Amino acid sequence: MKKRGSKKSDKKVILFPNLVQRSLEKGLEYLQNKKYGPAVGLFEETLSYSPDNRDVYIGLLLAYYESGMLEKAKKTAKEMLAKGIGDYFDTVELYLMILVQLKEYDEMSATISALFDEQEIPYEKREHFFRLLEFANRMKKESPDESYSSEASEENSLQLLGTKDMNKLVLTIAELADKNARLYIDEIKEYLCYAGGHPFLKTMLLSILREQEYDRELVIHKFAKETTVIPAHLAAPDENEQKLEIEKMLKNRLENENPVLFSQIKGLLERQMFLLYPFNFTPMDTAVWAGAYHAAGNSFSGGETDFKKMALLYKTEEDELMKAYSFIQELEKISFPII
Repeated sequence: MKKRGSKKSDKKVILFPNLVQRSLEKGLEYLQNKKYGPAVGLFEETLSYSPDNRDVYIGLLLAYYESGMLEKAKKTAKEMLAKGIGDYFDTVELYLMILVQLKEYDEMSATISALFDEQEIPYEKREHFFRLLEFANRMKKESPDESYSSEASEENSLQLLGTKDMNKLVLTIAELADKNARLYIDEIKEYLCYAGGHPFLKTMLLSILREQEYDRELVIHKFAKETTVIPAHLAAPDENEQKLEIEKMLKNRLENENPVLFSQIKGLLERQMFLLYPFNFTPMDTAVWAGAYHAAGNSFSGGETDFKKMALLYKTEEDELMKAYSFIQELEKISFPII
């Protein structure tokens, strides 16, 4: 590990007066208000203006850490240590906390051992680091089931399967956006596989893991279907390609002719795609689903549905359109646990 000490860049380009300071203050405000996503974006942009700025680096590290983007937090901490940016041992301790949450005990042990070998640890911190080294060596020998993450989950269980109050579950899961969801990953995985779990709550959990860049495989069960996904590789629910294609076809057909109906159908499609996520509608034929949603919109608005006419309008098979319509009706029976 590189020792303390940094070299200042010979060239500094200031695009606008006080730009970095204003961005830094806004980023710290985001952090204080737990708006970690916007904080990350702002600090990343500001770092491109001022690549060796100590305060910006610290802000970005904290934003990554608090948002659960641990791999990026780890990389940033290593960069800071290599460049000598910030208080060396404050950064080392945060780096070690990140390694704990990533369960990278080998790296943790090697880092602390190197500090002892280089005699870099101040006398007053030696006992603290020695205990951290003992902890890392002990965790290296233990099974995954006895890991820190599992212990944290047991002590601070989300009670996903033990709580029947849907409103309470929505609040509990929503709060995960401001925490590190990885600490509860075993419980989350269990709920995503549970056939009786509410599809809305499963989408909430999956979306949070995606936003926090969780990059491990997990299995999700919905509507008698099962698939394996890596949340970090998923598109957001509202960016689903099939949903966008269906919406575009409906827009071309209805936006000018009946904008109110189009708006109602668009809202219905968005709600149901959120329930279905990360799965797509089958069959994949866009016209089938556009016609089915058009028919559903007519029905929910109190109008009559002529499936034969709708099939001709969207140039698809009537029986396929009716099957899709039936599935839309089934989805609409699922109550949304919205407070």
